[in-house]
Amino acid sequence: YKEAWEKDKTMIHVMPDTPEITLAKANAVNYSQKKYKGAWDEVKMSYDLRADAIPIKTAKASREIASDYKYKLEHEKQKGHYVGVPNAKGDTKIQFALDVAKVQSEREYKKHFAKWRTQCHLPVDMMAIVSAKHGQTLVSDADYRHYLHQ
Repeated sequence: YKEAWEKDKTMIHVMPDTPEITLAKANAVNYSQKKYKGAWDEVKMSYDLRADAIPIKTAKASREIASDYKYKLEHEKQKGHYVGVPNAKGDTKIQFALDVAKVQSEREYKKHFAKWRTQCHLPVDMMAIVSAKHGQTLVSDADYRHYLHQ
């Protein structure tokens, strides 16, 4: 069957101007690395991309000017929110937020204290505990009832 294919392969004739063939040729040109790189090199030669090029310097300067302008505009807008209030205590909303934070902080502290106040964790070999046990044995009359000499 290979010989038959080789023979038939040379006898088939495809017209060079069919739409599929022209599309394949156009795609080959588009996908060609050589033509792609050549076109890119031509585009690169038309630009001056040095760091000290005049267009780059002007772009950087205009960016800084625009940034400074936006900063000042935003600052003026924020400044308008606090007109007439000398400090944070003068603004009712800020004062309310501070009071709420204070109350909530006290409530959390009291809740935590109430939870842990009855639990006392002391090490067994603490000096005060050892001396208290020794004092209790001296005061207790349990050993007193035992006669020493029998």
